[in-house]
Amino acid sequence: MPTAAKARPRARSLAAIIAAAAVVAMATVGHSLGLYLPSFNTPHTALEGVPHPKTELPATPGLTRRLAVVMVDGLDFEAARALPAFAPLRRAGVLRPLRAAFPTYTSPAIVSMVTGQSPRESGIRLNGSIDHGPRGVDRVTTEAGLAGVAVELWSREYKPFVELIDPPESAVVRSGRVDFLASVIAARTPLAERLPPLDGRSPSRALTLVYVGEVDEVAHRHGTRSPEYRDAAALAGALVDRYAATLDFDQDTLIVLSDHGHCPAGGHGGIEPETESAFLLARGPLLRQGVEIDERPMGDVASTIAVLAGVPVPTMNLGRPMLDLLALGDRETSLLLAAPFDQTSRLLCRIAPATEAERCAVIDPLVLRLRQADPTAWPEADALHDALTDARSRQVTLTSDDDARRRLGIAAAGIAVVAAATWIALRKRRIGATGLADPASWALPVIHLGVYAGALAAFGYRITFSTMKPGPSFGLEASVAAIAAIAAVAIAARVLRPGPRAPWILLAAQAIPGALLAARVGWDPTRLPPPFAGILVFELGPAFVGGAVAAVVVALLAPRPAAQAGEIAAAEPLRRTG
Repeated sequence: MPTAAKARPRARSLAAIIAAAAVVAMATVGHSLGLYLPSFNTPHTALEGVPHPKTELPATPGLTRRLAVVMVDGLDFEAARALPAFAPLRRAGVLRPLRAAFPTYTSPAIVSMVTGQSPRESGIRLNGSIDHGPRGVDRVTTEAGLAGVAVELWSREYKPFVELIDPPESAVVRSGRVDFLASVIAARTPLAERLPPLDGRSPSRALTLVYVGEVDEVAHRHGTRSPEYRDAAALAGALVDRYAATLDFDQDTLIVLSDHGHCPAGGHGGIEPETESAFLLARGPLLRQGVEIDERPMGDVASTIAVLAGVPVPTMNLGRPMLDLLALGDRETSLLLAAPFDQTSRLLCRIAPATEAERCAVIDPLVLRLRQADPTAWPEADALHDALTDARSRQVTLTSDDDARRRLGIAAAGIAVVAAATWIALRKRRIGATGLADPASWALPVIHLGVYAGALAAFGYRITFSTMKPGPSFGLEASVAAIAAIAAVAIAARVLRPGPRAPWILLAAQAIPGALLAARVGWDPTRLPPPFAGILVFELGPAFVGGAVAAVVVALLAPRPAAQAGEIAAAEPLRRTG
């Protein structure tokens, strides 16, 4: 048979492998970057289009002249509790752990602090662009500006802090670490401007928000068990202590809190207990003193700030105010809770399961009792809020699990249909299962994934969002890992000499797990990704693309028919001699 005729089947086979590899690569990139990644920072959450009219109940008067909120980025609860600089505040105030919601990044946490929404509802789930989230979401700073409260922000050179807070146009926005220290010193001089006292009818005179980022910066570089981390925490404590000295705690209130913690080696974003650990430390004229109380979610911060400042809670707030911070009686607590509960419970009932209709029916009489300062009403209101929140969380979890099972079923059925069609086509061409049992062919995908995973592990990645690095770092390091895996497969193909089905086996080893993984996590922006499967989409995406390239390389390295025939002919005399 002429050489050209022998080459045609090989060319067709190579073209088929290239086409299949292109499909696998494009499907991987399309799902990861075109569908899955955009579902993180998104306006299309479960709250999109849900009515959220403002409650008709008036806010209660402000409980403090100035409310100052200082966010120490990356300082976890245990580190805050052990910080000597915080000891005076702990003795004269109240400390509690806060629980950061997944994904435990700074942007979602800050948005939660000022809107009362978790990352699932806010649509802000990653750091970076914040031009997302449901339209028309107000913040506690928005309400403060409308109420005439003087809003001041100190970003201290971290520009996203201002963008995330989204202050009213009347707000004073300042930056610069040196300028902040200078302002703290100036505030302690006799010539410093003093705020007028509260009159018992108005909201707070001022709301100040300050960002301190040194702890987070050092934790990323050195981890939380390093002397550098301890020094950064001490510096943050000293800054807070200096700022606290500018306040009059007979009239002013200070809240110090964090957005998340860090893994011991540095990094956050996942669901490790260390990354979910945050804190809140508060001191003020009406706050309890020298106590440590139980944990609350980050989403409860916004309504707490609103009550202390005497402004309405954000209209899409889903948290409840931390009234247990206050040294007040039951009657006063009920009265303070009336407007926030009315606002939030009605929104919860709009998004709660239909089974909660009976609970929702008691809102009106319960709000009336709160307004009448019924001392037994506020525990019932808190319990109802928690019940509605838990019911919705269970419904979201069940619906997400059902959707995932349905997608997995469809993906598995599709894989089975493709496999059956391929088998039928091979049988029609009288091509059996030759080569499918070749150990060398099956070794290639194992080598490929092993080298890729080993390279990523060497770069410090684990199966968690906490090891994802910002910027282009992951793209570069994943590319290096993918190239190393392709090279390892090429060397193995030369040494092991796998059968003619090796490229297809290698392709299937990428396509099938990739399809099942994509089906598991989906691309629905109204739901959060599963933490482990979700991170695998990012971490294994380059491996699936690299595996498709490796399949083409193996096909190109396969011996040509003429060469195979020559090898057989050369070996024939040896067999006869044997």
